[in-house]
Amino acid sequence: MSTTPMNRSEFLKLSAGAVAGMSVASLTAKSYARIPGANDRLRIGIVGSSERGRGALLPALFKVEKVMNAELTAVCDLWSVNLEKGLQLVKARTGRTPAGYRNLDEMLNTDLDGVIVATGDPQHAPLLARVVNAGKDCYCEKPMAINVPMAKEAAQAVKRSGRIVQIGTQGLSDPGLWGLRKFIASGKLGKISHVEQVQSYWGPRWRGRSEPGLIKEEETNWKEWLGKYPPRSFDPRLYFEYRVFKDFSTGIAGQWMSHQVAAVALAMGESFPHSVSSDGGIFVWNDGRETPDVFAAHVVYPSGWMYTYMCNFGTDYPRHERYYGLNGTIEEGPGGYVVSGIGGGGDDTPQNRERMTRQKNSAAGFHVNPNKIKEKFTIPPEGGTPGETIPAHMQNWLECMRSRKTPNADVMTGYCHSVACIMAHQSGYVGRKLYWDRQKEEIVETPPGRV
Repeated sequence: MSTTPMNRSEFLKLSAGAVAGMSVASLTAKSYARIPGANDRLRIGIVGSSERGRGALLPALFKVEKVMNAELTAVCDLWSVNLEKGLQLVKARTGRTPAGYRNLDEMLNTDLDGVIVATGDPQHAPLLARVVNAGKDCYCEKPMAINVPMAKEAAQAVKRSGRIVQIGTQGLSDPGLWGLRKFIASGKLGKISHVEQVQSYWGPRWRGRSEPGLIKEEETNWKEWLGKYPPRSFDPRLYFEYRVFKDFSTGIAGQWMSHQVAAVALAMGESFPHSVSSDGGIFVWNDGRETPDVFAAHVVYPSGWMYTYMCNFGTDYPRHERYYGLNGTIEEGPGGYVVSGIGGGGDDTPQNRERMTRQKNSAAGFHVNPNKIKEKFTIPPEGGTPGETIPAHMQNWLECMRSRKTPNADVMTGYCHSVACIMAHQSGYVGRKLYWDRQKEEIVETPPGRV
């Protein structure tokens, strides 16, 4: 990995042309015609008016719409009940009554500038492609895709369209993360060999929702919800609890690991993984779920380091995040990322140098590190003050809609985190390590090259 510091603007400029040129494209006449001017009000629609849309993304938009001269003008949801709830929320918060749609194509055939995709995981990538193909910019929730064909199709659609796309890994709009990236790039921590993250949750996550007992098939469009999936009988549990179905979600990997692996890859200056292996099982909540409630993934990156992610739904023990370097360790703290010399070898003192000489031929050995971090400190943020990340992420998207610059979590970022999570999800089921072939853009079972 390069040890030359790179700031946020330099990284985004590089990202715009990175990895097969997927995230940049010449503007088509259609897309160019819809680029808003500096004083034009941005007209935003949302597809998906359920928990995530109403509970997080719309409130985030409401917080920044005044300063960004934007407004929510359209709501779309297949389920009539959720559609009505979304319309009522916008009316209550803004005093405006947006247009309501149950058919996405009808909404896309209006004069919107951008669309927020806040549907379930199976629809993210297909709807992202439809939105940009219609000439609209898009904020698409994570995970961007739950299988590689979906990811490739969406990325290619964005490339062709030249639209501005922000993937909903909102941690990438945290100035603390960009400060972490800058510090790592400085080389002061030395070679980083391992990054470790552990998350926990006590309870049967994603089960026990009330909506499966409320929805009626005639109130929605089941065929549209299934999309390219094979026809099957209407299943209210699948409709709302798709995260526990292994063919319709990547489970913990897509829901929680996606945020973390995207942030770690940005901090370390990486994109696609080299290899991924995972394991886990349904050890706690035997409630009919198909995806694990205890899960661990090991991701190896091409520049030679390993990322480990662990999640357990059987404990709420506090999370932790650590970057292990030759000269010390970075740990996530309540006030930011904290650097210390812990793990950086022996202090460079006369006593320790004498001890190193004395134990030179010992099996145990002892080593002094003159580059060990001397004092504990918190890494300063880069490019802003840490705050609420979802409104910041939404504002970054709206700003880029005007400037046409690359947002913090562009489609290539989404493609890369999707590949890592898809590989992690699949590895546990097939029982073997999987590799990413960058040339073919495929998951393979034998290494395409050595790390």
